[in-house]
Amino acid sequence: MRLAEAPFSSYDSLSYAGRNFVFSFYPVIIKAFSVLFGVTYFFSSKAIPFIMGLLSVALFYIILKKLNLRIRNSLLICLILVFSPTFIYLFSTSNLYIFPVFLALIAFLFLLYDKKIYALLMILLSFFFGILPGVALLLLYLVYIFRDKKVRWFVVPLILLFAIMLYLVRGVLPFGLEFFLRHEGINYAFQNFISDLGGRFGLGIFAVILALLGLVRLWKKKYDNMVFYSITILLLILSLFEIRTLFYFIFLFSFLVFFGILYLFEFEFQSKFIKQFSIFVLILGLFFSGISYINELKHSLPDQELLKGLDEFETMSDPEAVVFSHYSRGFWVSGLANRAVVMDGDFIFAPKVKERYKDSEALFETRDIDFAMNTLKKYNVKYILFDKAIEGTLWEGDEEGLLFLLKYSEKFKKIYNAHNLDVWEVIY
Repeated sequence: MRLAEAPFSSYDSLSYAGRNFVFSFYPVIIKAFSVLFGVTYFFSSKAIPFIMGLLSVALFYIILKKLNLRIRNSLLICLILVFSPTFIYLFSTSNLYIFPVFLALIAFLFLLYDKKIYALLMILLSFFFGILPGVALLLLYLVYIFRDKKVRWFVVPLILLFAIMLYLVRGVLPFGLEFFLRHEGINYAFQNFISDLGGRFGLGIFAVILALLGLVRLWKKKYDNMVFYSITILLLILSLFEIRTLFYFIFLFSFLVFFGILYLFEFEFQSKFIKQFSIFVLILGLFFSGISYINELKHSLPDQELLKGLDEFETMSDPEAVVFSHYSRGFWVSGLANRAVVMDGDFIFAPKVKERYKDSEALFETRDIDFAMNTLKKYNVKYILFDKAIEGTLWEGDEEGLLFLLKYSEKFKKIYNAHNLDVWEVIY
C-alpha cells in the first residue's frame, strides 16, 4: 500500500533503511484500482483480495466442470476450499500471491484445452509478482507437460534431485533462499503446516486427516495418478522452503479432502453408528477449523490500538530516523509510521539479509551494552520499537536480553508507552 501511494522509483528508502526496489506489479494494481473507482488505497488493499477470491472460486468451479465432475461434487470441493484456513488467509489479506494463484488457475484451464503456449504466458506473467511464485508455477507447468507415459517415471526422481540440489546450493543463491530455513526441527515444520497448531496459514488438522484418506483411495489405481503424486510431492517440498507455496497446494488439497470423504462413505465399518459418527466428526471439524481461523484472523495484529500507536509515533519521531524492531514488524513501521527500518520480511535481494538477521538475533539476546551500542550504530538506529506481543515472544521477562539494557541503561530513553507499543530513543 505504501509503494502504491508513493511515486514510482527504483529505490526504496525505508525498507532495510534503503535498498533497490524489487519490482512487483501488485502495488501498480492497487494504485490503478484506487484511481479507477475513486477509492482509497486502504480500501483497495482490502477489496482486491476479496474480489480475486470470488473470481478464483468461480474459475476453480469451471475447472472442476471441465474435469467432468458432477455439480454436487464440484460444489462440495469448492466449499472445502473456501473453508480452508490457507484459502481464507490468501484472499482476506493483501499479499503478493493473490494474482499468481489466479494466473495459475487460468494456466491450468488453458492446459485442459491443450493451449500450452497461453498457459506458459500466464505462468510467465506471475514472475511480475515475485521470483518464488513464478518459479513454483514454472516447475508445476514442467511436471504437468511431461506427464506422458514414457517420461512420467522420471518425474518423481527428478523432483527429488531438484530438491537435493536446491538444498546444496542454497548458500550461493543471490537472494539467500536458505534464509527461509532459519527455523529448524520437525516439530516447527509440522506446526507451521497445521493452522490448528499455530501455523499462520497452514492446513486444518481435520482436513489433513481426510486428505491422507484421499491419498489411500487414490492409491487403489496406483501408477495411473503419477502426475497427481508428483505435483503433490513437489508442492510439499517447495513449501519447506517457502510456506506460501501452500497457496497453490490448497486447490489440489481440496481434491484430496473430497476423496477422503468419499473413502469414508465407501469404507466398510463393523458398526454403522461408528461410521456415521466418524464421518460427522471429521466433516464438522473440517468446517470448524475454517470458522475458528476466521475469528483468529479477525483479532490478529496489527489491531486498532497498534494503528493508533504507530500513527502517534510517526507524529513525534524524526522523519529521517532508522527504527530497529523485529523483522516481522518492519512493514508496520515503514508502511504505517513511514519510517526506515533495519529489516523487514521482504528477504528477496535484500542487502546483507543474513548478516542483519544474525545481528538482530544477537541484539535481542545481549546484555552487553558495548555490543548493543556498536550494533545499533552499525545500522544508524535512532529508535527501538516493540509491541507487547513481540516482547512476549522474544523474552520471558522484562529483564532478559535487550530489555534489561533498555530498562537500566542511560543510553536508552523511553519516549513512548501507549497503545501496546513501547519506543526508546538511542542516546549516542
